Amino acid sequence: MRSRYSAFALGNARYLWQSHHPDYRQGAEPPVPSQPEDLGQWEKLTIVFSSDFVNGQDGMVEFKAYYRENQQLQILHERSNFKKVAGRWFYTDGEFAPKALERNSMCPCGSGKKFKQCCNKS
Repeated sequence: MRSRYSAFALGNARYLWQSHHPDYRQGAEPPVPSQPEDLGQWEKLTIVFSSDFVNGQDGMVEFKAYYRENQQLQILHERSNFKKVAGRWFYTDGEFAPKALERNSMCPCGSGKKFKQCCNKS
């Protein structure tokens, strides 16, 4: 997740495309840009929650990415899904502004345990 955030901050569309799972990509690989995009837009990344699923081939990262738009601080809040292929993680899809994980909810990692007894880090 951190490498994809860095790619967003640096305007590296090619890396974003390459780290997107092949089954979920849309369109051809983007050309390498001649000049990077505005580097001052993205400000910080906060990982809210992350987990590898029980099967070891799927994972989830919930994050908040902070950026400026028209002098206003904005937040992109997403829960992203990843799949491991040949030892490498690929982004598949995500949910914007996800519903909060409750302590007594079943853990999304697939362990069958409650979130508070499994992947809850707090």
